[in-house]
Amino acid sequence: LKRYRCFSCLTMPMTKRPLLHEIAHIKRKHLVKLLGVTCVTLITFQAILYFHPIFGWTSIPLYLIVLLLVSSFYMRRYELEADRFAAFHMGDTNGMISALLTLSRLNYTSTSVKGPIKYFKTHPSIDVRVRHLQQLHGQFPKNRRSSFRH
Repeated sequence: LKRYRCFSCLTMPMTKRPLLHEIAHIKRKHLVKLLGVTCVTLITFQAILYFHPIFGWTSIPLYLIVLLLVSSFYMRRYELEADRFAAFHMGDTNGMISALLTLSRLNYTSTSVKGPIKYFKTHPSIDVRVRHLQQLHGQFPKNRRSSFRH
């Protein structure tokens, strides 16, 4: 219960940024694209198995690992795209960075991920997202009114 009271310390722009991030997933059709990636991965894997049937039943776990790696790669890419969308519509990368760090602290999550596990994560680490947003600093017009027609 104490953890949820911490959300009262968020400012209105700070609550808008995660909302814009989620809206970006809808506007950019990330779920539809991910479904397409899954289908292409399945068809490709089936074609490989058709021409090289040496794997037999052991190909099912192999397929699942490949699917997880491929879909996680695209999901991490979509997360960065959604961050860009939110930063663009707020006109400020520093605010998005602040929101990411605050939400990370409130959710008790680490800001970095090390080792091969990072390839299986659906979200890039907070450090990666912050670096990505820092590279975009100054590219968006300041005090931009958000209109979702883009």
